[in-house]
Amino acid sequence: INVRKIIQVTSAEFTGTFFFAFFVCSSTISSSAAPYAIGIGLVSLIYTFAAISGAQFNPAVTIGLLVTGNLSIYEGMYCILSQCMGSLFAGIMSYALYANSWEDVGYPKVVSPDHRYQAFVSEMIVTFGLIWIILSIAKSDVLANNSFYGLAFGLYVSSAVLVVGGISGACFNPAIAILTLLHGDYDDM
Repeated sequence: INVRKIIQVTSAEFTGTFFFAFFVCSSTISSSAAPYAIGIGLVSLIYTFAAISGAQFNPAVTIGLLVTGNLSIYEGMYCILSQCMGSLFAGIMSYALYANSWEDVGYPKVVSPDHRYQAFVSEMIVTFGLIWIILSIAKSDVLANNSFYGLAFGLYVSSAVLVVGGISGACFNPAIAILTLLHGDYDDM
């Protein structure tokens, strides 16, 4: 067991997911720019942390990497734990930052209770695409050492937020779903 590597990876996944979740939490301040802020912020985070941890920031991506043999179960477990803790910490910090009120803290929210089925299906489709991009671009031997993976991923997330945000709240990430729990919106989980 390489303790130093574990500390580096867990720190990168915690920090990257914290900032990504913080962008989501702050999205209510300028909701029209939120898809762009989230996507551009994600591009920066991916380029910052990819060499350390692979810049997963999403348990669904980590599970995709586990299933394809790109991560061990042990690595996947500590990455997922770090991601969830980073998102939780971002939600708590945002709550404190916005005057101890959840009203101004953004989170993925199903727009209408009547559309939960559509929200579920749209989240499944978009999350599948998200994982496909990771496995096709970042983990492909053909595209090894490419320099566009972060941009492709961030643009995809921005597009996905624009397309399904009005239906599902644009989560695509179980760690980000923790923000929904912090809001007490258990129906949207």
